[in-house]
Amino acid sequence: MEKDLLELQTLIDVHFEQRKKEEEELVALKERIERRRAERAEQQRFRTEKERERQAKLAEEKMRKEEEEAKKRAEDDAKKKKVLSNMGAHFGGYLVKAEQKRGKRQTGREMKVRILSERKKPLNIDHMGEEQLRVNSPTMLTSNDRCEDDVCGEDGRVGSWKAFGPASHPPSPARSHRAWHKRTHC
Repeated sequence: MEKDLLELQTLIDVHFEQRKKEEEELVALKERIERRRAERAEQQRFRTEKERERQAKLAEEKMRKEEEEAKKRAEDDAKKKKVLSNMGAHFGGYLVKAEQKRGKRQTGREMKVRILSERKKPLNIDHMGEEQLRVNSPTMLTSNDRCEDDVCGEDGRVGSWKAFGPASHPPSPARSHRAWHKRTHC
C-alpha cells in the first residue's frame, strides 16, 4: 500500500508539474495573442493614416489639375476672343497683306481700304457699360471722323460707298448731325 501511495504521490506531482507548465504556456500564449493584437491594431492605424494621406494627396492633385485646366481654358478662350476681335476689326486685312506679298499693283480703292484697315483701331466695347460708352464716345467719334476724312478725296467728294462694304452706307437720320455732315460734305 505504501508503494501505491508513493506511486500515487508521484503521479500527482507529475500531474501538477504538467498542469503548471500548461498554465505557463497558456499565459505565454495569451500574452503573445495580446501582443499580436496590439501590433495588428498599430499596423491598421498606420495603414489607415497612410491611406488618408494618399487620398488627401490625390484630392489635392486633382484640384490642382482642375485649376490648371480651368486656367488654361480661360487663357485659350481669351486668346480666341482676341484673335476673333482682331479678325473682326481688320476684316480682310490678311487678304490685303497676302496680295501685297505677291507684289500685285494695287488700285487706289484697294490702297484706301488697306490704309484704313491698318489705321483704324478695333472697337472693343463688349466690356464697357453704358456710362463708359458715354465717356468714351467722343474719342471714338473723333477716331471715326479721322477715318472718314481719309475716305474723302481731295475734291471733297466721298468715294464709292460700295468700296467700303455694306456697313458704310450713308448714315440714317438717327445719327448725329455733325457725323452726317462730315460724311456727306467732307
